[in-house]
Amino acid sequence: MTTRLEQMPDQSNYYAVLHGPIVLAAKTQPFAHEALNYLADDTRMGHIAQGQVCPLESSPLFVSDKKDFLHQIKPVKGQPLTFTAPGLIQGKDAATLKLIPFFRLHDSRYMLYWPLSTPASLAQLQQTTRQAETQRLALDAQTIDQVAPGQQQPESDHFFQAEGGENGINKGRHWRHATGWFSYELSDPQGEARFLRLTLSTVDADRVFDVLVNDVKLATLAVMDDAPQELHTVDIAVPVSLVAAANGKLRVKFVAGKESVAGGLYGLRLLR
Repeated sequence: MTTRLEQMPDQSNYYAVLHGPIVLAAKTQPFAHEALNYLADDTRMGHIAQGQVCPLESSPLFVSDKKDFLHQIKPVKGQPLTFTAPGLIQGKDAATLKLIPFFRLHDSRYMLYWPLSTPASLAQLQQTTRQAETQRLALDAQTIDQVAPGQQQPESDHFFQAEGGENGINKGRHWRHATGWFSYELSDPQGEARFLRLTLSTVDADRVFDVLVNDVKLATLAVMDDAPQELHTVDIAVPVSLVAAANGKLRVKFVAGKESVAGGLYGLRLLR
């Protein structure tokens, strides 16, 4: 078997390491003496891992000024399917990290998809990563509830309903649309909601649909074809009076315009 890299399907700068058909990963310990709880309980989200957030910029990564660097990943004598790459991996405990089959890795944080950088671009990559993560964490802090449209569990969790509904994937992103209408129920237990944030795509340009919350029409949207990026966001204000009367439950409904389609919707967030 040979060792190789496999890039993420979206062509982003992340790679998995495989030996033959076997995916390799490395155990990590970004926080000293951390005691993780590995056991799920029987609560609704009890299977979700909990723990301190490790900044993405501080995770280990591959750094090389050569495209052909797989020779730096070397097998460990006497340890089948175990590899080291001390000259390639940079970051905390890089010299001692071992690549092992993912199926052997238990009860630990781990690194599975590795960013790749040259020495010259490392500082810029870390800065860009830091900025992106700061923005993501700020958005998460502003988010009260969210749905991943077109994905079974998130839609089920938010009481998805539709007439003429369809879903699919575009460039690795799930979407939902409908020739009639579709809806979700979002939770706002503290009555803090101020905006809906929709993620749309320019590939659906000229589609027209209404956005309703608890049967009150808030906006009629026409999907743009001249947005700066294919996937872009649109914010819709939610009236304070509507939130006050909602008792913590907001049913967001998307209704297709005449001879049009509602969506495609790639993301939906309820924001403070």
